[in-house]
Amino acid sequence: MTRLRRAVLVRTFWTAVTLAVAPTHGYAQPTWTQIFQSGQSADYDAYSGSTAIEQSGTSTTRPPHTYGASYTVTPTVTRGKCPYSNRSGLYWYSNGSPLGSSGTGTANPPIYPYPPASEFTETTWGSPNTNVKGVEGDLDFSSGRASGGTTFYEVLYFTDEYCTDGSNEYGYAYNVVTGSLQFYWGTLENCTIGGVTYCFQNANGTGAEPQQQDKVDISRLGTNGHNTHEWLYEAWISTDASAVYGYSLTFAVVDPFTGSYAQCSLNGGALGSCTWSGLASQATWFRADLLYNSSGWVVVGTQMSGNPLVTSGFSATGVYVGQ
Repeated sequence: MTRLRRAVLVRTFWTAVTLAVAPTHGYAQPTWTQIFQSGQSADYDAYSGSTAIEQSGTSTTRPPHTYGASYTVTPTVTRGKCPYSNRSGLYWYSNGSPLGSSGTGTANPPIYPYPPASEFTETTWGSPNTNVKGVEGDLDFSSGRASGGTTFYEVLYFTDEYCTDGSNEYGYAYNVVTGSLQFYWGTLENCTIGGVTYCFQNANGTGAEPQQQDKVDISRLGTNGHNTHEWLYEAWISTDASAVYGYSLTFAVVDPFTGSYAQCSLNGGALGSCTWSGLASQATWFRADLLYNSSGWVVVGTQMSGNPLVTSGFSATGVYVGQ
């Protein structure tokens, strides 16, 4: 039972099956290069209750791995890295919760926030992936089991900020509790927390910059050619002269064994090939051009809130960047 994905660093099978799986709009895929490999540096973080694991190096946890089932309790410890701090064009303010500084309109000092219950692998701080045009994961989003509580998210995404504070992102998020899978893109992510905006454009606390995000809902995704829920989840940015900034987003869900598209429903529509391209005439707030051929970080793992009852975790077999 041979998969089309390769164990080597650069996957080249796409050239053999381009006519079968390339989107009909002709937005060419990048070359997919496997990351988080043995001997490569990676960061691994896990937070639950009084436990805070923050590792980096060549021996950290990375795919293939099952994330999340053991890290579900709201943490009582702060992170040891990634403080909220001001940077050019982005200033943090707080009314005392959840960021911790006192007084509405008071500039937020560098403080370490409480993390959500989570477990994830990320590209190493200080060594971002470069020349990135896309991200891909060999994943089974259906492998997690959870009920009650609020959310148990399984995620794969690309971000231009290591700490994902006020970042630009795109990728996949699956809510195990509700069973909803989304491809999303957003800007100033995590600036709005609990319905309150904490990021401001100006140092005096004016010029609020609320998080903006859009999505495509993916549903009715069945099984692959081997009757399992393992799929290649791909997302990439490509040049598009008709797009508002000259670049479009594309995603595709592909059978790792046959190279053919999955069948799914997009935004509640008819069942069909599970691929989509957009941003040609919408989402002017999303600067796809700044994320094309760019430097940034890839994140794969889980995040919880509300202490859902988790009985099994998220299976990630491999992660790739498109270059």
